[in-house]
Amino acid sequence: MSTALGMVQRVQRLLRLPPSSSIANDQHAQLILDFINQVQRMLMPKQAVYDALKVYGEFQTTAGTSLYTISISNGREIDTVRALRIAAAGQIEPLSDEQFRGKKSDGQIQGVPRYYRYYQRSRSSVIIEVFPVPDGVYVVEAETLFKPPLLVQDSDAPLLDADTIVAGAVMLARSEQGENMQVEMSVFQESLAADVGTLNESNWRDVEVV
Repeated sequence: MSTALGMVQRVQRLLRLPPSSSIANDQHAQLILDFINQVQRMLMPKQAVYDALKVYGEFQTTAGTSLYTISISNGREIDTVRALRIAAAGQIEPLSDEQFRGKKSDGQIQGVPRYYRYYQRSRSSVIIEVFPVPDGVYVVEAETLFKPPLLVQDSDAPLLDADTIVAGAVMLARSEQGENMQVEMSVFQESLAADVGTLNESNWRDVEVV
């Protein structure tokens, strides 16, 4: 199993640097770990939808209430809401703020929710607004993604593919050093493409590539 320290050491070897024995109290190891966290928490989730980050759940609406907080248990930080649906009524369509305001300006005020927009973020949760405003109790099924947790300790293990994370971290390190990173970028992109090819597990929205 790959660990944070193991990936830091792999990146250091690829950069032809001596490997650190621990991340704690080692500034260079911490710099490499920062690159690793950028890759696994920001770069990779923007390129593909990873099954390891999917969470399914549901919540109930309340008559007359349009705002709902969507969160994930175990202290995980929600990244995005991929899809919402009411089983008997189908998908709830995501809209931009402008589109959402347009729907509110004409059309029924209360009924079965058909649209939603992001309202705001609240720490590790997301607040959405639905329209029409529910006229009763509806069970809304949610497909969400959470951010991979920060790797901090030597023994912390990544949720995503370690080879891809290492390739991306090397790319960022080369860029930080002001070096040409075209080769490393190609390696990272190829590794990402290989990841995408494996992400075919079924889900009810069934869209994998971002």
